[in-house]
Amino acid sequence: MKLLNALCVSILLCVSYGSNADVTSASDSAYRSLRIIEPERNQRIPRPGDFSVIAESEPNLKSGHRVQLFLNGGARGIPNTEGRFSVSGVTSGQHDLQVNIIDQGGGVLKSSAVRAISVE
Repeated sequence: MKLLNALCVSILLCVSYGSNADVTSASDSAYRSLRIIEPERNQRIPRPGDFSVIAESEPNLKSGHRVQLFLNGGARGIPNTEGRFSVSGVTSGQHDLQVNIIDQGGGVLKSSAVRAISVE
């Protein structure tokens, strides 16, 4: 019984410590802003739907953090430290772009506003 109690206390301490560490790392990454610079809001993209996305954060990305592009809610491209993405073959119609800053574990630290574009 003593062994079981000691094990339960150890598990609770580990869980509590892990939770506090996650909160601290998220608060340490306080980005003031994250925005899409290119393409412009409501920009019309000619077919075949090839364009670049450029994002910037304030302050600059911290070590281990990456920018991930989302097109219509789905991840697109490989997360990177430059905040630049080449997108191709997007179908005609209205589309939403968004970028997130993610940490090493894939946790979202900051999200940009959604940027609407149109492929014609």
